[in-house]
Amino acid sequence: VKGWEMVVQHTFDSGFGLIANATIVDSDAELDNADITQVFAVTGLSDSLNMVAFYEKDAFQARIAYNWRDTFLQSLSQGGGDGVTYVEDYYQWDASASYDITEQVTVFVEGINLTEEYTHSRGRFSNQLLDIVDSGRRISIGVRGSY
Repeated sequence: VKGWEMVVQHTFDSGFGLIANATIVDSDAELDNADITQVFAVTGLSDSLNMVAFYEKDAFQARIAYNWRDTFLQSLSQGGGDGVTYVEDYYQWDASASYDITEQVTVFVEGINLTEEYTHSRGRFSNQLLDIVDSGRRISIGVRGSY
Protein backbone atom coordinates (compact mmCIF):
# COMPACT_ATOMS: atom_id res chain seq x y z
CA VAL A 1 0.00 0.00 0.00
CA LYS A 2 1.32 3.42 -0.89
CA GLY A 3 -0.22 6.83 -0.88
CA TRP A 4 -0.20 10.51 -0.11
CA GLU A 5 -2.09 12.68 2.29
CA MET A 6 -2.11 16.44 1.86
CA VAL A 7 -3.60 18.97 4.26
CA VAL A 8 -3.86 22.73 3.94
CA GLN A 9 -5.28 24.89 6.71
CA HIS A 10 -5.46 28.65 7.00
CA THR A 11 -7.20 30.95 9.44
CA PHE A 12 -7.71 34.56 8.41
CA ASP A 13 -7.54 37.46 10.88
CA SER A 14 -11.31 37.89 10.47
CA GLY A 15 -11.98 34.52 12.15
CA PHE A 16 -12.82 32.75 8.88
CA GLY A 17 -10.76 29.75 7.87
CA LEU A 18 -10.42 26.90 5.42
CA ILE A 19 -9.19 23.32 5.71
CA ALA A 20 -8.66 20.99 2.75
CA ASN A 21 -7.52 17.39 3.09
CA ALA A 22 -6.94 14.89 0.27
CA THR A 23 -5.83 11.27 0.57
CA ILE A 24 -4.69 9.29 -2.46
CA VAL A 25 -3.93 5.59 -2.00
CA ASP A 26 -2.95 2.66 -4.20
CA SER A 27 -2.17 -0.99 -3.62
CA ASP A 28 -0.62 -3.90 -5.48
CA ALA A 29 -3.14 -6.14 -3.71
CA GLU A 30 -6.32 -4.96 -5.45
CA LEU A 31 -9.14 -7.28 -6.45
CA ASP A 32 -9.15 -8.54 -10.03
CA ASN A 33 -12.89 -8.74 -10.68
CA ALA A 34 -12.35 -11.19 -13.54
CA ASP A 35 -10.60 -13.72 -11.23
CA ILE A 36 -13.26 -15.44 -9.10
CA THR A 37 -10.62 -17.65 -7.44
CA GLN A 38 -8.77 -14.71 -5.86
CA VAL A 39 -8.94 -14.96 -2.06
CA PHE A 40 -6.99 -11.87 -0.94
CA ALA A 41 -7.24 -8.16 -1.63
CA VAL A 42 -6.73 -5.15 0.63
CA THR A 43 -10.11 -3.86 1.79
CA GLY A 44 -11.09 -0.34 2.80
CA LEU A 45 -8.65 1.58 0.58
CA SER A 46 -9.92 4.56 -1.40
CA ASP A 47 -9.17 8.14 -2.21
CA SER A 48 -10.93 10.80 -0.15
CA LEU A 49 -11.37 14.56 -0.03
CA ASN A 50 -12.60 16.78 2.80
CA MET A 51 -13.09 20.54 2.65
CA VAL A 52 -14.15 22.68 5.60
CA ALA A 53 -14.99 26.37 5.85
CA PHE A 54 -15.25 27.73 9.37
CA TYR A 55 -15.69 30.86 11.43
CA GLU A 56 -14.49 31.25 15.02
CA LYS A 57 -14.75 34.59 16.75
CA ASP A 58 -15.18 35.22 20.45
CA ALA A 59 -17.97 32.95 21.73
CA PHE A 60 -19.35 31.91 18.31
CA GLN A 61 -18.15 29.00 16.14
CA ALA A 62 -19.58 27.69 12.86
CA ARG A 63 -18.42 25.28 10.18
CA ILE A 64 -19.61 23.61 7.00
CA ALA A 65 -17.89 20.53 5.61
CA TYR A 66 -17.94 18.57 2.35
CA ASN A 67 -16.71 14.97 2.61
CA TRP A 68 -16.17 12.61 -0.35
CA ARG A 69 -14.87 9.06 -0.53
CA ASP A 70 -14.22 7.05 -3.68
CA THR A 71 -15.49 3.52 -4.29
CA PHE A 72 -13.78 0.91 -2.10
CA LEU A 73 -13.74 -2.84 -1.56
CA GLN A 74 -15.53 -3.48 1.72
CA SER A 75 -15.26 -7.26 1.90
CA LEU A 76 -14.09 -10.36 0.05
CA SER A 77 -15.19 -13.78 1.24
CA GLN A 78 -12.40 -16.22 2.02
CA GLY A 79 -13.61 -18.59 -0.68
CA GLY A 80 -13.46 -16.00 -3.45
CA GLY A 81 -16.40 -16.35 -5.83
CA ASP A 82 -19.32 -13.95 -5.47
CA GLY A 83 -18.71 -12.87 -1.85
CA VAL A 84 -17.52 -9.41 -2.93
CA THR A 85 -18.91 -6.12 -1.62
CA TYR A 86 -17.93 -2.69 -2.89
CA VAL A 87 -19.21 0.58 -1.43
CA GLU A 88 -19.73 3.10 -4.23
CA ASP A 89 -18.30 6.61 -4.08
CA TYR A 90 -20.15 8.79 -1.61
CA TYR A 91 -20.32 12.38 -0.43
CA GLN A 92 -22.13 14.34 2.22
CA TRP A 93 -22.44 17.85 3.63
CA ASP A 94 -22.27 18.51 7.38
CA ALA A 95 -22.61 21.75 9.35
CA SER A 96 -22.45 22.88 12.95
CA ALA A 97 -22.62 26.03 15.03
CA SER A 98 -22.16 26.75 18.71
CA TYR A 99 -22.21 29.66 21.11
CA ASP A 100 -20.41 29.79 24.47
CA ILE A 101 -22.89 31.29 26.92
CA THR A 102 -20.28 31.10 29.67
CA GLU A 103 -16.90 29.38 29.97
CA GLN A 104 -18.76 26.30 31.24
CA VAL A 105 -21.96 26.31 29.12
CA THR A 106 -22.25 26.05 25.32
CA VAL A 107 -25.37 25.70 23.16
CA PHE A 108 -25.00 24.00 19.79
CA VAL A 109 -26.75 22.79 16.65
CA GLU A 110 -25.28 20.15 14.38
CA GLY A 111 -26.44 18.70 11.06
CA ILE A 112 -24.99 15.54 9.51
CA ASN A 113 -25.70 14.43 5.91
CA LEU A 114 -27.72 17.58 5.26
CA THR A 115 -28.59 16.64 1.66
CA GLU A 116 -29.70 13.12 2.72
CA GLU A 117 -27.30 11.18 0.50
CA TYR A 118 -27.59 7.40 0.24
CA THR A 119 -24.79 4.84 0.25
CA HIS A 120 -24.83 2.15 -2.43
CA SER A 121 -23.21 -1.27 -2.12
CA ARG A 122 -22.65 -3.55 -5.08
CA GLY A 123 -21.12 -6.89 -5.89
CA ARG A 124 -18.23 -7.74 -8.16
CA PHE A 125 -19.72 -5.84 -11.12
CA SER A 126 -21.30 -2.36 -11.26
CA ASN A 127 -24.72 -3.70 -12.30
CA GLN A 128 -24.90 -6.04 -9.27
CA LEU A 129 -26.72 -3.84 -6.73
CA LEU A 130 -26.63 -5.28 -3.21
CA ASP A 131 -27.94 -2.56 -1.00
CA ILE A 132 -28.98 1.09 -0.74
CA VAL A 133 -28.77 2.63 2.73
CA ASP A 134 -30.60 5.82 3.66
CA SER A 135 -29.09 6.96 6.94
CA GLY A 136 -31.07 10.19 6.63
CA ARG A 137 -30.33 13.68 7.81
CA ARG A 138 -29.42 13.91 11.47
CA ILE A 139 -29.91 17.13 13.42
CA SER A 140 -28.76 17.58 17.02
CA ILE A 141 -29.50 20.55 19.26
CA GLY A 142 -28.18 20.71 22.76
CA VAL A 143 -26.32 22.22 25.64
CA ARG A 144 -22.84 21.17 26.78
CA GLY A 145 -21.61 21.84 30.25
CA SER A 146 -18.29 21.44 32.00
CA TYR A 147 -17.08 22.12 35.49
